[in-house]
Amino acid sequence: CNPAATDGSDTLVSHDSPDIPMTYEEAKIEAMNLVCQLNVVFRYKQSETGLNKLKSRMPKLFEDLCFYSDVCYMMGEYDFRINARKFVQMLFNSLDISQMEAEARNILSPGITP
Repeated sequence: CNPAATDGSDTLVSHDSPDIPMTYEEAKIEAMNLVCQLNVVFRYKQSETGLNKLKSRMPKLFEDLCFYSDVCYMMGEYDFRINARKFVQMLFNSLDISQMEAEARNILSPGITP
């Protein structure tokens, strides 16, 4: 995992203060960085806390099917521990995957409606 948004040192760029405005794209980058950091044992708790804060500040991010897909792809590329995988799935528990399921059904069985 190679986090994209660092400040040049080994620390994460963080917007912990609610006074600092964060764009949707900045939130996506920070969330992806924090997910990557879940794979580092001594940063797990810090990353978990950061992701929970980010979810409370920007819940729509964790309802974005495309972002979920990006996170799943990245987690598939690296060996994440089961507790990290479970935590990430819990973050996306409010995600509506019905659109993705319908598209998968159409690809697997074209012309058949449920």
